[in-house]
Amino acid sequence: MWNDQQRHRLAFELKNTARRASRFRFHDPRGDTYIQGPALPLPHQSPCHLRVQLSPEFPWESPRLFVIEPAVLPMHGGGTLADLGVSHDFHVLGPDGPGGCIELCFVDTWQPDMTVLGVLIKGEIWTKAYHEHLRDGRTIDTILGQWNQELERSQP
Repeated sequence: MWNDQQRHRLAFELKNTARRASRFRFHDPRGDTYIQGPALPLPHQSPCHLRVQLSPEFPWESPRLFVIEPAVLPMHGGGTLADLGVSHDFHVLGPDGPGGCIELCFVDTWQPDMTVLGVLIKGEIWTKAYHEHLRDGRTIDTILGQWNQELERSQP
């Protein structure tokens, strides 16, 4: 399935992920390749499990990012993220993943030099924002915007 250039890139991604986020594992690196594992847990929270699905055109085509556990992602105040379908406010592309899990929107424009590790980090940031949403009801987009403002203020 993979050409020589893609096999070289997958070897890099495997080594990079193993070195920096060893809790994530590569599955079927010769065919339907995906990377899966738990996001960093938060105190008193069950970790979300993430899955990065690589397309046959990787790295020239964007991978897909899913939250595969928990299977149902409740929202503050009732309902589930799946009920929303596509939502800019929650950075979700709908329940289009394996088993109906939620697909996350993690980048506006994919570039071939972006890494699987970067995708996983975006997924972990999303899970932290999701837990904040459960606590106080703010949208993921609002939370991420506030975090970005705090980061900009803290830089010299």
